[in-house]
Amino acid sequence: MFEEGEERKVVTDMTGLALSCRSWAKELLCDNDIKEEVLDEFITIDQCSKILRKRCLKEDEELIITNDILSDSVLEISEQMYASALSKLAAADILESAWDEDEQDFVFWRKGDSRYGKT
Repeated sequence: MFEEGEERKVVTDMTGLALSCRSWAKELLCDNDIKEEVLDEFITIDQCSKILRKRCLKEDEELIITNDILSDSVLEISEQMYASALSKLAAADILESAWDEDEQDFVFWRKGDSRYGKT
């Protein structure tokens, strides 16, 4: 189940781990010192814990985490924070969005930016 030499740890404080992962994810996205209450508007500790629980390995009723699981979890948390930020900007009418058939994904642009054929 584990690669030889792969470090694995038992999760004993899921809330503490979720707080740390959210903080690391925030650092991937920006350099600003953002308060915890503001981060809750983008992703809650409960949501971070769910991501971690989903990814952790289960062994003898314990949750096991590896460096790869930790890295993947932090990336998923940062992606959700980023998506939430884009959604908030679109809801505030600062950005516009549309589905791009070629990219098979949503694209966003600043409202009024004529380079994208929309204003």
